[in-house]
Amino acid sequence: MEIPLEDGWAQLRRHLDWTRGYPSLVFVTASSVQLLPELAVRLRLYADHARLPFAEIDADNEHVLRDHLPASGILVVWLSWAGEKSRYRTLRTLNELRAQVTASGAGSLLIMGPVATRAEAAIKAADLWAVRSFSLAIGERPLTEPAAEQGLSAPETVPPALAFPRMVVPEHERSPTTAKLLRTLERAARMAEADQAGAARLAVEAYDLAAPGSFGRGLVHLARAEIANLDRDAVVVDRAVTDLLDDSAGLSPVERRLLLAPAVEVARSAGRLEVASRLADRLVADARDLAERLGTPEALRDLSVSLDNAARVAQAAGDWAAAGALYDESLRLRRELAERLGTPEALRDLSVSLNNAARVAEAAGDWAAAGALYDESLRLSRDLAERLGTPEALRD
Repeated sequence: MEIPLEDGWAQLRRHLDWTRGYPSLVFVTASSVQLLPELAVRLRLYADHARLPFAEIDADNEHVLRDHLPASGILVVWLSWAGEKSRYRTLRTLNELRAQVTASGAGSLLIMGPVATRAEAAIKAADLWAVRSFSLAIGERPLTEPAAEQGLSAPETVPPALAFPRMVVPEHERSPTTAKLLRTLERAARMAEADQAGAARLAVEAYDLAAPGSFGRGLVHLARAEIANLDRDAVVVDRAVTDLLDDSAGLSPVERRLLLAPAVEVARSAGRLEVASRLADRLVADARDLAERLGTPEALRDLSVSLDNAARVAQAAGDWAAAGALYDESLRLRRELAERLGTPEALRDLSVSLNNAARVAEAAGDWAAAGALYDESLRLSRDLAERLGTPEALRD
């Protein structure tokens, strides 16, 4: 039975997790060649995340196959979609090489081809088919009917669920269809902890309700990333936040920030630091542009927050020099705001920035600088505790 790509990937990822370090032979077929490239992209990302070798080959030439087998890591073999004779030659060669496919030290070999491959392999490469460890048939998923449900109001806020906080839906996107989308995502959020596969299917259903480039489509990408992160699927996290970054290009900077800020944290926690850095860089660019144009305390504080987010990503990647430069710029902004405003909030922000900069100095072995920064932060915290006397100030 053919299943949609998302369900197929979930099954394949678990199989790869279970068989990692052991030989594995997987047949993947599809009704259309257009259904499989996305799967190959995810396999490459999976291999990258797992630090496994990865290769793809078009296997019309048996010498190419013999040169690649046995293969450690992940090897994708593309069968011809043009004709049965070409596929037969490849399957015959693989049948002869089955001992190398299943040899100790071999990794996962994935044979990708049209639906006819299953019957052809069972008849013309019976020994190879017999030692398969998994097979998967990918088909088109049914589209969700985007018609609006009767009686649904156009909501103004996104319910706080998964990681994204309560958000104001842009006025131009408030519609019954958006209401249906948000309720679908809310259902996904409620089941996400216990049933990630079911939640992911609901997110796919919500995807069809949102127009490309819309705030609603961005919410769907964010929800997909959140659900995948709960399922420890770093590959789908990467794909979802990359889609979010691409799809948010036409949104306003304020709308984009609502979506990208939590997405940075999701990508960082999933270990997808390259895409997290791209998200953080976009946030910094947007915030810098607004700060230069507006110059308001709110815009300057938003820039400092974006700089801190980018610094945390650099820190997670072990790039302490970049993290230090970003934290330093944030610290300069927070000093300026503390001097201009003098509010408890501005002083608390300055204290946080001093601690960030101190940790970088500590990591660099500059204990004198770290001590001076920690001391200044402590003086600010004492001052706030004496002025406010609140439990929060005393805790800080």
